[in-house]
Amino acid sequence: MAIPHADLMIGGGSSIQLLRTQAHLAAHDIDAEIFNPGIAYKAEEIDLVHLFGANMAMYDLALRMNDLKVKTVVSTIFYTLHNPWFLDLARRVENASKMIFKGIWTDYGVISAVCNACEAVLPNTSDEARLVEEGLKIPAEKIHVVPNGVDDRFFDATPDLFTETYGLKDFILYVGNMGSLRKNALSLINAASGLDVPTVLIGKTFDNPYGQQCIEAAEKADHIHILDPIPNESPLLSSAYAASKVFVLPGYFETPGIAALEAALAGSAIAITKYGGTKDYFRDQAVYLDPRSEKSIRNALQKSLQKGPAPGLRQRIYASYLWPAIAKQTAAIYHEVAS
Repeated sequence: MAIPHADLMIGGGSSIQLLRTQAHLAAHDIDAEIFNPGIAYKAEEIDLVHLFGANMAMYDLALRMNDLKVKTVVSTIFYTLHNPWFLDLARRVENASKMIFKGIWTDYGVISAVCNACEAVLPNTSDEARLVEEGLKIPAEKIHVVPNGVDDRFFDATPDLFTETYGLKDFILYVGNMGSLRKNALSLINAASGLDVPTVLIGKTFDNPYGQQCIEAAEKADHIHILDPIPNESPLLSSAYAASKVFVLPGYFETPGIAALEAALAGSAIAITKYGGTKDYFRDQAVYLDPRSEKSIRNALQKSLQKGPAPGLRQRIYASYLWPAIAKQTAAIYHEVAS
């Protein structure tokens, strides 16, 4: 199993996806280890390689495994707001330009090359699968949608620890970084500033201009609190989810945002971007927002506060998206590819 090592350093959804998949594959008699570039592996001793991320960091490894005839699958962890036809056009322009100028690459060309080098492609949502098939022209028979998962421990979370630590309950909660434009935290802060409801943002604030804007905007509203990152394994994070009334992910896209699954399992109402395949997971049991509009974010928060958590959402997430079930799907694909 391989992932860009910077992703493990930073943390977040892709690293959780790798680590939880690895942990639960053992139940299916699969010995999975994280790829170490300092080890001289022997190709004949490897049954299969699973890449987490179809990107430039995985490009060389995908091609080398292909050269060595090692079976490879990739979780693409890819989305864009561009339509499939735009992706196809960008690739065509890239290919034409290479006839004149060598060494020209686009993100879409790299993603397509990684997918083509693999025997199976595992997007997290149907929207992601459509981009891969129609935009990158990957054959449909190679594509298997494997959802993201969630740990069952969030189902038993209680609000007490977080409320006792910070004196907050029934608040709006966001978990993610402050500094990435895609996560759209500044728009959330601006939208929540006009609401008289405690708002908590948990995560790393990047030392960049956007991160600084987030801090400055939050400091203008007494009811908005930015907290340092809390480790995913910490009971304090589980308690934060349980203590919140609404959990929000206002990013430009999410597939679907593992934190949203965790919060839903803990009993919070969900307000989430409509882009990235989030409806695969939350169906009609979340309030969807347009991340390009602060008014839409504010309206989604107000509606979620009024409605509360959707009946049956916790139970459905528990029944369909726990990591053991996701690992079972993944193991079945491994066996199919390896055989």
